[in-house]
Amino acid sequence: MAKPKKFRPAIGKRLKTVLAIVFALFALIVVNSVYLVSVTVQGEERQGWFYLWMFLLHLILGLLIVVPTIVFGLVHL
Repeated sequence: MAKPKKFRPAIGKRLKTVLAIVFALFALIVVNSVYLVSVTVQGEERQGWFYLWMFLLHLILGLLIVVPTIVFGLVHL
């Protein structure tokens, strides 16, 4: 009878950190998206300076989420 293989987790300690960063950035961009959509759907003229800062934050978060997601995908292979 063959010995069962030793359990090896699919995600190590360092990769868990990268995954946590990806999840955190994704959560922030989802909340930001809900705000941007809610302002846009209202149809009123509420797109002031705060909206523009939120739009800029959305662009920055989108760019920031790309690198950790690619790193996670490549390391996880």
